[in-house]
Amino acid sequence: MDEVLKFTMEITQSSNLNRWKWTLVFCLLTAVIIGNYLCRTVVLSVRVPSILIVISIALLVAWRTSQGRRLVCFVKEAKIEAQRVIWPKRQVTARFTFAIVLMTMVAALVLWGVDTVLVLMISYLTGLRG
Repeated sequence: MDEVLKFTMEITQSSNLNRWKWTLVFCLLTAVIIGNYLCRTVVLSVRVPSILIVISIALLVAWRTSQGRRLVCFVKEAKIEAQRVIWPKRQVTARFTFAIVLMTMVAALVLWGVDTVLVLMISYLTGLRG
């Protein structure tokens, strides 16, 4: 029972710490936006590095949260999975692309034809010829 209580307290402390970290990230990014607006007369070669430094600090703080670590882990796993994929050859991709473009054009022509017939029918029925 004592271990469960200890584990629960660790999660609560971690959760509170994460909230403070996300609040800091939000404040840093808000400061970047407001600072960039207020200092728009400052030379761009001074503003850009300052902005990049503050954004880097915000990303570092976000990375140190549990959600940030999970995101980094997800990106690494996605990269590994993308390397495992057997990608189609260039000729196969070109053939499929051509087929898709051709079918899209056929569908567009069919819809244009149906639209034209419906407009003609409605104009004939209502007596409004344009």
